[in-house]
This record gives sequence, structure tokens and C-alpha cells, in this order.
Amino acid sequence: MYDQWSGSVFMRELLSCYRAFTEGGEPRLPEPPIQYGDFAAWQNERTGSARERAELDHWTRRLWELPTLELPTDRPRPAVQAHRGATVTGELPGEVVRAVEELGRRAGATSFMTCLAAFGAVLHRWTGQDDIAVGTPVAGRDRPEVQDLIGFFVNNLVLRTDLTGDPTFERLLERVRGTCLDAYGHADVPFERLVERLAPERDLSRSPLFQVMFVFGNVPMPHTGLGDLRMEMLRTDPGTAKFDLFFALVPHGEGMRAVLEYDSALFERSTAERLLDHFRRLLTAAVADPGRRISELPLESEAEQRRLSEWGTGAARPAPVPPLPQQVARRAAAHPGRTAVTCGPRSLTYGELDERANRLAHHLVGAGIGAGSLVAVALPRDADLLVTLLGVLKAGAAYVPVDPEHPAERVRFVLEDAGAAALITTEALRARLPGPDGPVVLVDADAETIVGRSPATPGAGPGRDDPAYVIYTSGSTGRPKGVVVPHGALANLLAAMADEPGCAEGDVLAAVTTLSFDIAALELYLPLVTGARVEVVPLTRSPTANGWPPGWRTAAPPSSRPPPPPGGCCWTPAGNRPA
Repeated sequence: MYDQWSGSVFMRELLSCYRAFTEGGEPRLPEPPIQYGDFAAWQNERTGSARERAELDHWTRRLWELPTLELPTDRPRPAVQAHRGATVTGELPGEVVRAVEELGRRAGATSFMTCLAAFGAVLHRWTGQDDIAVGTPVAGRDRPEVQDLIGFFVNNLVLRTDLTGDPTFERLLERVRGTCLDAYGHADVPFERLVERLAPERDLSRSPLFQVMFVFGNVPMPHTGLGDLRMEMLRTDPGTAKFDLFFALVPHGEGMRAVLEYDSALFERSTAERLLDHFRRLLTAAVADPGRRISELPLESEAEQRRLSEWGTGAARPAPVPPLPQQVARRAAAHPGRTAVTCGPRSLTYGELDERANRLAHHLVGAGIGAGSLVAVALPRDADLLVTLLGVLKAGAAYVPVDPEHPAERVRFVLEDAGAAALITTEALRARLPGPDGPVVLVDADAETIVGRSPATPGAGPGRDDPAYVIYTSGSTGRPKGVVVPHGALANLLAAMADEPGCAEGDVLAAVTTLSFDIAALELYLPLVTGARVEVVPLTRSPTANGWPPGWRTAAPPSSRPPPPPGGCCWTPAGNRPA
């Protein structure tokens, strides 16, 4: 048994021998410094060592609770794998391969990483899963003594790709690069030892840990021509399948050949061919525009799209609602001069709101605040409040509302429990608030610096799975508890409320609820995603402490409530829209 690298060594030595014999001489092959048995003995010595235990601990952490890849199959999965298979092939043209190489150079990644990112995106689109694990072989020839040995040195690695949040292809490539580099740094653990340690539940219908293998055939083969001798590498279809899918990319002329071995007990040939075509389409689009999100990259051909349209006899599945910052940016682009927010005599148009939020987002990113950061926001209720909230979201961070009027103990607990990376407040409020470990942005004192930032949209913005804000409830025991609200949930709520009870262009919605109460998000953002106007009402407190202004009581009849503001509607905090 030997690996592909060994095939290259064998071919090189065969040609050397042929050349020597045809010239009437004796072949002179270098004496190998060690034998394959020496390598096997070295591996046995490592078994059970402290180094191996440390490596196994690392892999255990990386692969903890590894999900099973649930591919959509054409036939039910048999109870026991029969390993019957077939192979289909496709081509990647030279221009696509060159674009792959160029994107890899810009991203500090290899062509293997770029193609693996595209393959992971295809599997994500086919399965709907955000946690994709594939296997890949590594040569296992790091030691110079084994470079010219014939034998089986290959080891299998499990590469686990995170596709949460609908990332851009560029960002996905960064994640794949990090995963690969981490795996290469711990590649010495034999795969069978890893299976023993993780002890996955036995399932005779699948291979353990991964069900799909991805191979990049970059082992160079020696020139196969010598005088009048010509040799050709023949590829055969053995009629077997080692895994559900075995996907390989091998050099072919100026381009690459894609070879897909599939389990014929699970898939039809047409399905395997469609998977190859989807990979080619997505990879071509991704390297041409890596800033697009993976959900936006094309898969289906025009013929497939027509068939899907013809078959769609039921209600169409609605497209995912974009996160709030993207929706506001679209409104700003379409109607930059329309009034978006007012507070007393002050007002901001959609264009001004979006531009000022972009400048603040760039300021936050420059301070090290971005994706994954939690930012505490303690501000008065005015038009700038919406600028700040949108700026935090555009930076990719999430905000934690902090009410400066709350007791100091509660404010301190919220900041510490949330682990806020930064605080946004005013110069006047700063002295009353405990400071986080990170930077403090004063919207009034830092205004001149913020205005000097770029007005352009920073990056692609958050994804639907990314957190938008963390709201603190009282908790069942009275101890505050933080609840993370993702962008997708917020966008879905706003879309539903825009339909029923409804909000449209020309409406005015009064935002009367304190930011630390969850309904505030609906009052502040629903007008912005529908092209309406939000009137930020300065906070006044009632005995019920629910954020309603004076004169609004839970038992008061509708006739005793204040009338809606001129020119639009006014929603009560209970969600009732006056006639």
C-alpha cells in the first residue's frame, strides 16, 4: 500500500532506471536514509506519549459535539455502507484557477483553502447546516528523511468550517485559513487515535467524524516522456466509494479537473453532476466578487431556475429579511432627503442618519470595536441616540442598553456581566458610570474626531445570526439576566409588524419607551425600515415604571389618552394603533 506521493517517487525512479538501461548503464538510485519500518517504529514510540496526549486534547476541544453532515440524498441511507460508488468529472478553466490563485495571494491563503471555502459554502447551501466538517489527507512527510520513501504516510485531518452569520466569501476564507493552519499545526496524531479518543457513536451507515473528503491533488508527477517512450496516466472508475462524497481537484493543462466519487446507494449520477456544476458556479462567482455573502453566490443554472419556478405550485418561501443596518442604508440610498427621526426641534434625514452612523462605525472600528464586541450605550433620548445605535451595529458589534437613572449597583452589574468592551455616553453622564476595561467614546467631546471619519459604509455589515443587542430582564429571581437578540430575530419582528398592524411611508411613530425595555427596538426601528418617521419622545417616568409618559395609564380608556401627533400615527406601548 502506498500514497500518491509514493507514486511520484516510483515514476521518477522508473524513468531513471529506463534511461540508464537504454544507455547501456546501471541505474544509480540514492540509498534511502531510513526504511518505512523506521517510520512505523517512530509512530509507535509516540503512542501514549505526553506530546500525543496534548495533541489529542487539542483535537478533542476542536471537534467537541461535532455534528453529522446531513446531505440530501436521492435514496434512503442503508443501515450498512456497501461502499458501491461511481465517479463523475468536470473542468475548471484556466482563468478560474488563476483567479483562485490571485485571491489566495491577497488573502494570505492557498488555492486549497480557497477551493475548500467554496466547497464548504456549497455543502452549507445544500444542507442548511452552519457547522460543516470535511476530511482531507495530508502527506505526513514533514521529515526530510521520508521525502523519497515509498509507503503510506498519509494522515486524515478533520477540517471544521464555521458558516454562521452568512459571511462574505472573504470572511469565510479567513475562517477556513485559520482552521487549516490550526489543523496543520497538529497533524501528527493518527486519525485512528483521534477516533479512539472522541469515541463517536457507532454508525455502520457512515464513516466516523466526517462523511465527505476534499482532496487537492498538487503532488507533481515527473515528465512521462523519454526518447521514443510515451506513458499516459489512466484513471479508472473502480466502482467503489470510500465516503458519501470524495471530491478531488487535480491539475489538468492550464486548469483543473474536478473528480467526484459518490456513494451510488445514496445519490443518482445526475445529483453528483449537479453538485459539481454548483461548485464551479459558486467558486467562479466567489473569486470574481469575494465581498458577496455566500447566500448571494449563484448555484443553479438558468435551466434549473426555470424548472424550480415551474414546479413552485405552493407559496414561495420568503427571502431572508436583511439585518437592520442594510435596510436603513437602502432607505437612505433611495430617499436621502426624507426625514427619518425627529426629537423636538431637531431632525435628521435618512441620508444624514446613515452617513453619521457610518462615521461613528469607522470611529469604533478604529478603536478596536467590531464583530463580537459588546458596547454599552448610556445616552439621553434625542436624535443622536439612533445615530449611535446604528453606528454600533454597522461596526459589527452589539449594544447593551444602560439606563443612567438605574441604581449604580445595577449599572455596574450589567456592565460586568455583559463584559462590555466599550462604553458610549456623554461627558456629563460619564462621571456617574463605572468604566469598562475598553475605550470610552463621548459623543459630544469626541464629535469633532468622529465627523472626520469616512462616511462610507464600513464592510459588509452584520449577518442575520450575529447579535444585535443584549437586553437585561429582571429575571425570575430579581437578578438581572442578559438576553441576546440576533439580527435575524429583530429583522423578522420588524417585517411582521410592518405587515400587521402596519407602518408605511408618511406615518409617524412616537418612541416613548426607555431603551432598556425591549419594546424600544420596535418603536425606534420600525419607522426606519418602512420609510416612515420616528419621533423620539424625551423619557418621562410613570408610577408603573414602564416608560409611558404622564397621562397614560393601564386602566385609562382610549379617549383619555393623548391624541396622535399631527401628520401620522402614534402607537401606544401596548401596540394599539389609534384610528
